[in-house]
Amino acid sequence: MRIILLTLFLFVSNLGLSQNPYHITIDKTSGLPSNSVYDIFQDSKGFMWFATGKGLCRYDGNDFKLFTADFQTSKSGSCIAEDAFGRIWYANFDGFLYYVEKGSLKALPQKTSLGYYRFGIIKMTFF
Repeated sequence: MRIILLTLFLFVSNLGLSQNPYHITIDKTSGLPSNSVYDIFQDSKGFMWFATGKGLCRYDGNDFKLFTADFQTSKSGSCIAEDAFGRIWYANFDGFLYYVEKGSLKALPQKTSLGYYRFGIIKMTFF
């Protein structure tokens, strides 16, 4: 009886180790603009945001949307964040800040580069 229980225990314990978690590979072949990804962020609506070598990209689970503009000094960046108004921010590696509002990329007005620093967003309340 002990041998049967031991054999059954060993068989069942092997089944637990052989499970593979479900995963999705996201790369250029699935629609990502570039395989160079510098930052990943999930916003409050569930969208996945990628800072890639070709710019800021949003993934809704099916399709990718690339956010770029001609006024950008460079498209590669990092430090994706969301503010209290639902805007998505990121900094390019040249030190300029950009945000997505109403489906388009806009630049924070700044005359010179701030340098590449991690930035923070605080919630401001207006009376």
